[in-house]
Amino acid sequence: MSAYVMQSAINAALERMVREKEEEKRRQQEREARNRQSQLDRLASQRASLAAQQYNRMQALQAQQQQLMNEQAARAANLRLGYEQQFSNLQTTNQAQLAAINAKAETDLYNLKTTNNAVTSSLQILGEGTRKQAPTAQTSKRTRKSAGARTTQANLRIGSQANTSGANFSI
Repeated sequence: MSAYVMQSAINAALERMVREKEEEKRRQQEREARNRQSQLDRLASQRASLAAQQYNRMQALQAQQQQLMNEQAARAANLRLGYEQQFSNLQTTNQAQLAAINAKAETDLYNLKTTNNAVTSSLQILGEGTRKQAPTAQTSKRTRKSAGARTTQANLRIGSQANTSGANFSI
């Protein structure tokens, strides 16, 4: 029995050693698992921090973009308003110039008609006082030597500057 007890004690010691080794191995695995989990937690924390930074940066860029778009819209509106005011000013100036030109044209036309009427009246008055009839063609007397038809001796001056009735004046 002593060999049996010995064998049992050896077996028990071996079992204890195996259990202790398995326990040590299990503890080592738990330590490694904790270390890995701790490393994974640190990485997750870093990723979350980076994600938060990127999100904040994206929000800031979007706000900056919106601000720039608002500024550009305001500049465009100011430019449009300026161009509309310039156009309105030019249109008003053009209308005033057109009205002035029309008024001057009407005045000039009135003056021209008045002058024309005065000149026409003067010429009519001048033409009435000295009316002369243009000379008529005279026929020659028949001579005995010629048996032909009578001829005329025209003393008409065509296009002359002589005083004739009527005025050759037109406007």
